[in-house]
Amino acid sequence: MALARLISSSPQKKVQGLMLIVIFVLIVIGIVTVAAFLVTAHWRFVLQTGRMEFQGVAAGLLDDIALLRAYLGG
Repeated sequence: MALARLISSSPQKKVQGLMLIVIFVLIVIGIVTVAAFLVTAHWRFVLQTGRMEFQGVAAGLLDDIALLRAYLGG
């Protein structure tokens, strides 16, 4: 439905619509990349230390954010 409207619209509207689609795809790719990095960093930590601590989702996420900040040098 939205694609049919995009095809039959003016060239300026087509460019705007395609730009929105590209931006959305880039945002999704970015989110997936960060999530994959966090999961990889977390499991690398688990394998290196031999520790797996189930402290809840929030604590695990905070650990992953700390690993990301350490990796990025922050």
